[in-house]
Amino acid sequence: VDLVPTGDGETIGEVAVGPGDLLDVLEEEDAQIEVDEHAGGPGGLARRVADAMASTDRPRPSAVVNGHLLAARLRSMLGEDIDAPVAAAEDVPSVPERDPEDDAYARSVLLQALPQATAMAESAGSVPVEMLELAELVAPSTLAPLAPAERDAVVILEWADWLGAVLGLVRAGVGTVIDGSVLVDFVNRCPEVTSTIPKADRARIEWAFAVVAETWERLGVTVDGALTERGATMLPAALAHAWNARLG
Repeated sequence: VDLVPTGDGETIGEVAVGPGDLLDVLEEEDAQIEVDEHAGGPGGLARRVADAMASTDRPRPSAVVNGHLLAARLRSMLGEDIDAPVAAAEDVPSVPERDPEDDAYARSVLLQALPQATAMAESAGSVPVEMLELAELVAPSTLAPLAPAERDAVVILEWADWLGAVLGLVRAGVGTVIDGSVLVDFVNRCPEVTSTIPKADRARIEWAFAVVAETWERLGVTVDGALTERGATMLPAALAHAWNARLG
């Protein structure tokens, strides 16, 4: 455990966690481990670690996982109760505000480009669960069920990104191998999308597409990373469903 105070960034102490006699080697002259005399030796460093743990209100997941072992070791060194770090309540960001005019425009362009592929979104009856999950990535109603990386990805991707990627993918056909770079190329080459993704933003958009594409395998959109016939039908239908003003 490295102790780095806020501000100057200088490491002021280190405590190793392991077998009971591990920290005792700090006191051995031939251990070749540098000790800060001002830190008060292992006991002083243990005190600093315990104080740091007590004042941390948002510990990292690794600190929560390893915290019980660390707390037990600190208890034996300090002779007092030391509480292990507890995971903080998850801070789920709010859903970004959508522009109904943008959604309506994107949907109209999609329907004109792929009228035969959007029949599923127009059909009466229940909407397939898989399509609802896809639509949630395009226009989420809440970010709570999504993993943190998925939340970041769906916030980054705009309607023009989705439109260009899906139109290009469907036109490329079943069997097209999908990755972030391929989808960005589809956006930049799509005749219905007048803007392009600049080089400065390319890596960020590629990452966002790669994150959402990971969910497509589970939903049957892809198999071994390649577009399926079901995916070629379901993706544009999911976009049409997500951008339907009647639903928002």
